[in-house]
Amino acid sequence: MTERIPFAGYLVVPNRLCIICIHIFDGSAAPKTVVHERDGSWQVVCERGHGSAKDFKVVGFGHVAPLLPTHEELPHLPPGHLAEETDDGRWVVNDYPEEEEC
Repeated sequence: MTERIPFAGYLVVPNRLCIICIHIFDGSAAPKTVVHERDGSWQVVCERGHGSAKDFKVVGFGHVAPLLPTHEELPHLPPGHLAEETDDGRWVVNDYPEEEEC
């Protein structure tokens, strides 16, 4: 059985899709926003600008888990919600608006 990683109130399988900005991936910035998509995938971005798809990596969650906030730091994050870190280090959870279809 695959070991699951505790994160945001869930036990995440290591091969779960995660989209992460290159700044967090290369260790030059800290996560500031975590999105739990309705399909169960995750997005993690810093507060720097991101101008194109080249600014992101698509990886398995287990590959980037050590770069993310700990299970204890991040509150429960239901699918369709995002958590943003405030200036005082707290994480605030809000609804994540659905994308409109083209």
